[in-house]
Amino acid sequence: MRRKFFYTAAFLLAVLVLWGIFRYWEGTHDTGSPGHLLTYIRKPSDKTDKLIVFIHGIGSDARGSFTNERTGKYWPQLIADDPDLSSYAVVVASYKSSILRLGANVEQTALMLKQGLMGEGVYTRYSQVIFISHSMGGLIVRRMLVSLRNSGDDGAIKRVGAVFFFATPTSGARLADLVDWLSLNPQTHDLETSDFNTFLQSLDNDWEDLLRQRNQRSAGHPKIFCAYETQRTRVKYGTYVTVVPALYAKTICDETPLGFERDHFTLVKPEDASDDVYQWTRVRLLGIHSRIGQVMWNGGEALGLLVDRLHRAYQDNQSVPEIVRFSRSDEHTMRDLWIAPADYRRDSWAELFQAVAVDHSCLGVDVEQSVGIVELRKSGAVKSCGGRIVCENDGCD
Repeated sequence: MRRKFFYTAAFLLAVLVLWGIFRYWEGTHDTGSPGHLLTYIRKPSDKTDKLIVFIHGIGSDARGSFTNERTGKYWPQLIADDPDLSSYAVVVASYKSSILRLGANVEQTALMLKQGLMGEGVYTRYSQVIFISHSMGGLIVRRMLVSLRNSGDDGAIKRVGAVFFFATPTSGARLADLVDWLSLNPQTHDLETSDFNTFLQSLDNDWEDLLRQRNQRSAGHPKIFCAYETQRTRVKYGTYVTVVPALYAKTICDETPLGFERDHFTLVKPEDASDDVYQWTRVRLLGIHSRIGQVMWNGGEALGLLVDRLHRAYQDNQSVPEIVRFSRSDEHTMRDLWIAPADYRRDSWAELFQAVAVDHSCLGVDVEQSVGIVELRKSGAVKSCGGRIVCENDGCD
């Protein structure tokens, strides 16, 4: 009896020691991505007025999640190489997501990504933003957009043209129920099935509320497209599970959710541009109504010329609902500010000038929405280039 007790105690002690060693190793050998990271596959240019954002799922990373093991094709690169999608810049978001290691939960990850995208100016630089998300990445997109809506930023939501959900566990994933007890990552807890998962229940309610208000608050955006796996995924030798079946991927979609003969991971790894998953997504990207916007300007002139035209149109009641003017203290300089040729298309002149300001840092834009006034001011240094006044950080081409 004593020998049995001794062996049991020794075994438990060994388990605790090994667990402590692992926790120490986990804290000192973290090779995961630092926080969140945005990596451009196709960088923005004058020809890219739209943006596609890829977001991977749990236990993966920005590269491996979307790379086909057989052909080596990388889905974001396939889009970047597609001539019919040349108006899209392409960026991939990364965050720490190891099954065993510590990481941020879904809420924290969504807020980090939200701040990162806003820091990049995506909701003013681009007329349309598309999210392509896999698995837990879809929950991150949901939480991020709900946060934007709750903060009253309907303008940002209007620019989200569509969200693609690939095997997103809107009601949780049964596999997460099994691994949560041994995982250090709080993301696995967030993915437990929603019967007792208050996080997913609350997120689902907020998301459906956002979609119900699309027509009233965000011009019918975003459009929602959903796909799921129909094959089981091998989790160990001889053991296969359906990670996110159709029932658990259920959400409000603008088309009937489509099942693909793939497992949970190969679902977002198209072999090439002729792959069914790639073509299904591509057709919908091309079919999304492009938000041309109600107003447009191609640059290639001084700001004063545009403001004078708008002032005359406003006086003549020619469908210009805003008063656009210069700050008195800065008018002399800002009237002569040269804006290089570019395609700016937005729903209002306030939004258009804010987009110009993203590209030209010396331009400041103050908007008084209650009285319909857009005031342009100097917010940085300027310089003279070949007889033209430009922002100090702009080139002289």
